[in-house]
Amino acid sequence: MSHRLLLQRPPQQLVAFTARNSSRARFGTSSYQWFQRFLNAKEEQQLYKSLTQVFRDRLNDKTSHSEQSYSNIIDHVIFGTQHTPSPWSSLQDTLSPPHENTKLTLAKLEAFTRDIDDAGRTNDTTKLDALWVEIQQAGQQVPTTMYNRLLRAYLQDKDLERGILRAESVIKTMLDNQKRLPTTRTCTYMMQAYLRRQKMGDARRYATMMQQFSLTKLRTSFDCGIMLQFLAQSGDAHAIDILWQGVLRHKDMIQPTPALYTTYVEWLVTQPTHALNKDTMRPHHHLPPSTFATRLVDTTRSLLELKKPQKSSVWIQHRVSIWLQVAQQLTNSDHCILAEQLLLHLEHVVDETTTQHPSATRQGTEAIQHLLYTYLLQAQDLKVVAFYVRLRQSGVKQDVFGTDLVKTISDIVDRVRRGSLSLDQQALMDEYGCVSQA
Repeated sequence: MSHRLLLQRPPQQLVAFTARNSSRARFGTSSYQWFQRFLNAKEEQQLYKSLTQVFRDRLNDKTSHSEQSYSNIIDHVIFGTQHTPSPWSSLQDTLSPPHENTKLTLAKLEAFTRDIDDAGRTNDTTKLDALWVEIQQAGQQVPTTMYNRLLRAYLQDKDLERGILRAESVIKTMLDNQKRLPTTRTCTYMMQAYLRRQKMGDARRYATMMQQFSLTKLRTSFDCGIMLQFLAQSGDAHAIDILWQGVLRHKDMIQPTPALYTTYVEWLVTQPTHALNKDTMRPHHHLPPSTFATRLVDTTRSLLELKKPQKSSVWIQHRVSIWLQVAQQLTNSDHCILAEQLLLHLEHVVDETTTQHPSATRQGTEAIQHLLYTYLLQAQDLKVVAFYVRLRQSGVKQDVFGTDLVKTISDIVDRVRRGSLSLDQQALMDEYGCVSQA
């Protein structure tokens, strides 16, 4: 049974961050491939027998264990320890290192979590160093997620270079001394730190590590965002496109945030025309115009489908500015209704205590007026009035529209009222009357 569990595919579809652009897949897409690269038939059988014995021993042990025991057993059996000549021998020694004299309680793990987070927030590297010593003494009882938490705390150091050095030391201990598998988050934390320092070579080193350990299936918004940043700086438009299509396809699982959507569309709308990738000195690969338009529309629709859009501080000025550019692009490409929905969405979600309302900025005013004039050119009089009413109901001030535009809208309303009105048109005229007097 243990053997079958090891080879069972994950229950969820995960997102691979790169394209298969050759006849041989660059990234593992099956759980079988991992074992094919590391185990031969004899070693696999020995692994199965060792695991069976260990699990039997564990069933007889009535004491409390970390909820990560199963994961740690797998890690130990596969990688062994420094002192074993073969990774498949001396399994019991591997699972019970000499320095693990006391069992780690759940309360102690929770204390580690609190202390690491507090030390990271206060930039207390001395405390973090002391916690790191304790974690090493606890050995394999500490889950890998705790190591990732420690990495994040070190990388919050105001002296980022110092934090990176300490984080690298933690990872070296994980891989070399403990033979512990890294996780996707281990790599993305380090990639984020190196991207902030504009060190693409080091960031690529961890992207390569993700390939080697078959960690390229991304399941969280954070990991996808870091990979998008890496691929954008690498200039690999094809890989970005593959990644983003996967994000949209599995958005119920990944739950992309406004920040992730913004990361993608910022790359999409600011692609240089004839730029060189400064890392490879080769031209960037761009999306064809038709693909660009499709991706812009699909991404905007997906953003607008986020559940319960509420005012939030995540909508910082930079993100608002990027989406106002998107609204202009949508208007220019004759997706006016979608542009209108986006502009109204921004007015609803921006928290005015931290960020200016889009309509209060020059860029936002231009986007609104551009869409209204486009409707006028298309002789869409009722859409002009309806958009004006919705904006005013959202709190947009009248001076945003300009004197000429306000007069034009007033003339449209007078002309419409002289005709025969449907119930919907009459309701719209009544709403206009209310907002024009406000």
